[in-house]
Amino acid sequence: MSKNGTHHNDGFDALFGAAKSADPVPSADLMARILADAQHVQDAAVQTVPAVVPKRSRAVWAELFGGWAGITTLAACACLGMIVGFTSPDAVLSYVPGADLASLDDGFDLYLENEL
Repeated sequence: MSKNGTHHNDGFDALFGAAKSADPVPSADLMARILADAQHVQDAAVQTVPAVVPKRSRAVWAELFGGWAGITTLAACACLGMIVGFTSPDAVLSYVPGADLASLDDGFDLYLENEL
């Protein structure tokens, strides 16, 4: 160990110095084998590419709404909204406990009063 606390080994320094000065060039045989293997892999990749099948428009719409479960839920909510819209609110609120039916304003009556 030297005075400043670092290890010196002349054998390793000589070995690393020789490795730095050498130009690492692979042999022609190795390069030929690497290029042949790369060509083989590229040919195999071209042969195994599946044909692109375009999706039908129904499948695209089904995926847009989260699949068939999402479409059925959306249809059920739309039907429920139409039923509630066609029935009067007091008929729907009669099933809600504690709902005050007398405080409901009928917006349709207000519309008719303004029209006349």
